[in-house]
Amino acid sequence: MKISAYRRLVSLMCIMVASLSQPAMSLADSIAHTITFSPDGRTLAAGCEDKTIKLWDLATRKQIRSLKGHEDWVLYLAYSPDGKTLASGSDDFTARLWDTESGECLHCLRGHTFSVLSVAFSPDGKRVASSSCDKTIRFWDVFTGAQIRVIPAHSNSVYCVAYSKDGKTLASVSRDSSAKLWDADTGKLRRVLIGHPGSAVFALAFSPDGRTLASGSENRVIKLWDTKTGSQIGHMVGHKDWVNSIAFSPDGTTLASGSDDNTVRLWDVATRKQVHAFIVRDSILSVSFSPDGKQLATSGKDGIIQIWDTNTAKMSFEL
Repeated sequence: MKISAYRRLVSLMCIMVASLSQPAMSLADSIAHTITFSPDGRTLAAGCEDKTIKLWDLATRKQIRSLKGHEDWVLYLAYSPDGKTLASGSDDFTARLWDTESGECLHCLRGHTFSVLSVAFSPDGKRVASSSCDKTIRFWDVFTGAQIRVIPAHSNSVYCVAYSKDGKTLASVSRDSSAKLWDADTGKLRRVLIGHPGSAVFALAFSPDGRTLASGSENRVIKLWDTKTGSQIGHMVGHKDWVNSIAFSPDGTTLASGSDDNTVRLWDVATRKQVHAFIVRDSILSVSFSPDGKQLATSGKDGIIQIWDTNTAKMSFEL
């Protein structure tokens, strides 16, 4: 099942306040819903439908560790800035913090009442924010695992959260068609960004300088926002189906997007024009740039993780 289909079911679950049953394990359980590079670029982490987090050494292309503890699909991953801790969100209603060296689960973060759809580290590595189908955002102390604050953030599922580079702002997007900007310290709402009317907003990403927020939704359009004024400053059109994942390159000049239309697209942020389009075998669930921007990792419904050379726009290898 692809992440967009999963999101449809999650939305129904939230509306009906019912549990989502998972299919029996099969070959599709290798599907990675989320992938992310470690800060040093040496490791790729993948959160999978088989309830595990797989760590891959990119130099050898070998799996070096499998983190086990979640009781359902792993939906989102985020590395701490120093790479020593990995946060995960799961369909089992929990988030977890892992020691990336030992593979030990440091804390199980309990509090959400439905699936944890997204996690994000603050730039100083001291806090983790999580979002959920329960319509809330929760903040956690990384060292103690204690919940610091809970925000009733949206009127429907909160699909994704992200910190700005300076750590002062947290952004969120939701099934309720909105994006919101929050004061990361106080939890107070700063701005509501309305630009995807009637469409669930699945993905968001801050530009490296924090001045721009990108959002992608089921209306197939990627919107760009000025984070200071809250005004829409551009959009990118080209996808033929839902936009599931977006990411800025480290230098902020390129935006990558993955969609249900079986493509990964690279966009010039300045011109809003498409630079490259990679046609793949199935829906794209997650995209992630390497820290040096030379590689782009993608994961799809077919269970394949692909590593692309961003300069040549050609696939380097598969995991």
